[in-house]
Amino acid sequence: MKKRILLLTPYFPYPPIHGGAVRISNLMKHLSKKYDIYLLSFVKNEEEALFSFDLKKRTGCKDIFPVLLQAHPSSSSHIDTPWEDRYFSHEMVDILKDIIKTYKIDLVQIDFIVMANYANHISGIPVIFTEHDTSNLTFEKSIHYRELNDTDRRRDWERLISYEHKICRKFNKIIVLTPEDKQQLQDFLKYKTDIRVIQTGVDIKYFKSQNAPSVKYPTITYLGHYLHYPNHDAILYFYKEMFPAISKQVPGVKLHIVGSGPTKEILELQSDPRVTVTGEVPDVREYLRKSTVFIAPLRVGGGIKGKILEAMAMKVPVVANKLGASGIPAVDGKEILIAQTTEDFTAKTVLLLKDSNLRKNIAGNARKFVEKNYDWNLISKTLSKLYDETLNTPQGLS
Repeated sequence: MKKRILLLTPYFPYPPIHGGAVRISNLMKHLSKKYDIYLLSFVKNEEEALFSFDLKKRTGCKDIFPVLLQAHPSSSSHIDTPWEDRYFSHEMVDILKDIIKTYKIDLVQIDFIVMANYANHISGIPVIFTEHDTSNLTFEKSIHYRELNDTDRRRDWERLISYEHKICRKFNKIIVLTPEDKQQLQDFLKYKTDIRVIQTGVDIKYFKSQNAPSVKYPTITYLGHYLHYPNHDAILYFYKEMFPAISKQVPGVKLHIVGSGPTKEILELQSDPRVTVTGEVPDVREYLRKSTVFIAPLRVGGGIKGKILEAMAMKVPVVANKLGASGIPAVDGKEILIAQTTEDFTAKTVLLLKDSNLRKNIAGNARKFVEKNYDWNLISKTLSKLYDETLNTPQGLS
């Protein structure tokens, strides 16, 4: 009989419009071949809950339990969480306990720190935690922290990391997405815990190169979910600090800002005729095919950038800075171009825009790189081994 795995998430992972949803939905699809996968997830509204049928059909999971995220959080003064406790729900606790009992769940995997508190309500079975982004652990070292004059926000951050330090003791295993994230978390926790790196993948059959439509101008593309601050910051940084110089050297160049949740500041960039802000699109491949160069100029954030892997799989050459390429051991100059400074990023973007042979070589090598290292089949097998190891370990934190 198949082992029964329950996934607990704060966001419904369908449609897969951001990195976390892409990862969760793809792993559900592959893991369902070996395990009975159940999903317990918050949804924003009733309409989002209707996607349960599509997600179940796409992934082959056993069952899905959507819980409406309340606009007004429950009274939870007894909960030792540092933020306004938006993601704590007594209803969710009751449903969680009921699912574990009714379906005889063997293992629970919790995704994202905002859901970590639910580990306090699970007993008798192992719990694995996936930390998608460790950037909060090093926020105090960033330019954004130094520029932050809001005392309340600084206090919230300090409470958040204090909470994370304590709650991580609750898990049998912790998953992070990159070796850099593992090192950051180990340095932060200081106590012994079992942290494993299981990287994000890419659907290499879905994201494959096809004949690109003819375009009359070179196009730079950035892809992201812009309510996630690192994406908001990255594209504004690129537009203000690099795009003007690039435009002078490459006449007619366009900037496509693709993805859901564009903020007011990003929408205002549309006043520039060189800029297109798409909002959420049904198929990002359409825009990747039109791209001359894909950029990843991140200044804050952790985890692995799945959007870079998607661009590589589509044979779109990528320029990234060190943080943008974090966790992706592609060879600089062969499979990707990695910039060290703002000026270097500008220069390398211009170089790719002007040199079609370089673009072709980088793009071809990048596709081979993701085929070899980032197929979801490979990633899911690694996670499956971790599940089996955890399930076969006598209870009590390992």
